[in-house]
Amino acid sequence: MSDTIDETGNASNGPQSPPTTAPPAMTDAPADADNGSAPPLTATGNNATPAPATPTDGLLDVAALLAEPEQAHLIEGICTAGSFGVLHAKANVGKTFFGIDFACSIASGRPWHGRAVKRGPVLYIAAEGKAGLKKRLRAWIATHGNPGQLLLWPEPLNLMQPTDVSALREKLRVRRFRPRLIVVDTWSACVAAGGGDENTAKDSGRAAGLLQGLARQFGATVLVLHHEGHGEKGRMRGSSGLPATADTIVALKRHRSGVLTLRNTKQRDIGRFPDLHFRLERVEGSCILEPTDAPPPDAPPLSEKATAALQVLPAVGDGLTYTIWRKASGQPDRTFRRSRDELMAAGVVKRAGEGKGAKYRQVIDTGQTGGLPAPPVMPATEPTTGNTGAPRRGAGVPVTAAADADGERMVG
Repeated sequence: MSDTIDETGNASNGPQSPPTTAPPAMTDAPADADNGSAPPLTATGNNATPAPATPTDGLLDVAALLAEPEQAHLIEGICTAGSFGVLHAKANVGKTFFGIDFACSIASGRPWHGRAVKRGPVLYIAAEGKAGLKKRLRAWIATHGNPGQLLLWPEPLNLMQPTDVSALREKLRVRRFRPRLIVVDTWSACVAAGGGDENTAKDSGRAAGLLQGLARQFGATVLVLHHEGHGEKGRMRGSSGLPATADTIVALKRHRSGVLTLRNTKQRDIGRFPDLHFRLERVEGSCILEPTDAPPPDAPPLSEKATAALQVLPAVGDGLTYTIWRKASGQPDRTFRRSRDELMAAGVVKRAGEGKGAKYRQVIDTGQTGGLPAPPVMPATEPTTGNTGAPRRGAGVPVTAAADADGERMVG
């Protein structure tokens, strides 16, 4: 018994009889325009060979494409497995809180605020330093428990140099660590680590390509945390190449009430999710994210002078006296008094005490009060003390509404 090939080029089992006359040679005719049938094989007599049942050239026909399984979600309704995501916000709004929250949820298998996740190891690239992560992780663990397989790379990853990315890949291979999620905190720090310019399409494309190549080695999803620019409101900084690469883009905004809103502005493969709202809850000297209701409409923006005065006022600690705050703002007394009154009327600054010893500080949002984040520059240097009366670690360092309780700055 042997396989024979009929006139259509299909194999069939049965006795093979020697042909009395050679069949006509089949030609590579074009596909039938009416029924779309494939061209017949070229074959001559017993030398005919069938086409392979499963082509290995990498091409897919429609049937093969439709037969592929649907893409799985890494976080239900938020992003798909193996995708490239970007979360962007202004400086010190709270990007890292979300980066850690996503990372720990995936690594532990804990649902992300009610949404199912695909559990797996997570690599967190802490390009802006590891100091602030310790407290944030401690707060997350105190609230939710063991974060699972979470591995930290405590320095920028040079995304301009393939050998640096390969070296990290080798370290992961030696550890037998196959990340399901890779968080890059932040994009700017990793591009700059190799002397790259995030504003150019060439460098942005190179960095994205190396990052995607690393992720493909493990079938991992990438989440990039990125800053917004100083020009167009709500637009991520740098070249348009990064948003073009992304499958999922989420913008993070802090409202005057202190509520944090995630807004999904791009999805390549799934539908966009509705706005999600969170607040920062104090835990273990840091904060965790808790879902909350949508914020009320933002009040009219603060005046330029009031905003400048707010920039030099800490959100935690003992605060600043009127005189020291005014001197730090650099404003004349009459102008500063108007700025102070505007900030207090807006509910973003409060005063403790009376007379010349009264001190002012920003209001921190904990779910019960409103507040604004402090901008990243704080020229005031009044010492801040703890319970022992000794200068507190981080005194004179800018503090935000997303800051540690002891006053140490937390980059977000």
